[in-house]
Amino acid sequence: MTVAIENLPRLPIQGLVRNGICGHNAFRPRVRTSQDLGLIERLRVPTVQHLLDSQRKCYLMSGSSRRQKIQEMLQQEPDDVFLRYSLAMEFSNEGRTEESLALLQKLCEQAPPYVPAYFRSAQILADNDSIEQSRDFLRRGIEAARDQGDLHAAAEMGEMLSDLGSS
Repeated sequence: MTVAIENLPRLPIQGLVRNGICGHNAFRPRVRTSQDLGLIERLRVPTVQHLLDSQRKCYLMSGSSRRQKIQEMLQQEPDDVFLRYSLAMEFSNEGRTEESLALLQKLCEQAPPYVPAYFRSAQILADNDSIEQSRDFLRRGIEAARDQGDLHAAAEMGEMLSDLGSS
């Protein structure tokens, strides 16, 4: 049975972003003609079933096994910023706030600084009632984001800074 891809509902899919690490994605290819459908089939676009299988695999993978996978990959690529950020997120998800903040701090101190690390650090600190430290990370993050031309990130951090109020 063939189902027109354009008629598929938009499905939230936990995809494997990088080497087995879970991330959020959505799948609904844009198919307007039968010629487009043929092209997709020739390119071997993953089927919905394949993506759903990946989703199940991610949901079944516990936080500690995700962390272990990230740590294994970091042994091979210790300078990979995305992996280091992912490890900090896993520590945060496990309630290991100090370890998460330490990794995020290192990402903020590298050249160039990793802008998402400022924002996540500020969120963690605010959640733990360290409002002044959170504001400090946001101010430095806004400056780093502007220096890198990331006005969207600067605006998001500015909004959070407003929400926290001024001191």
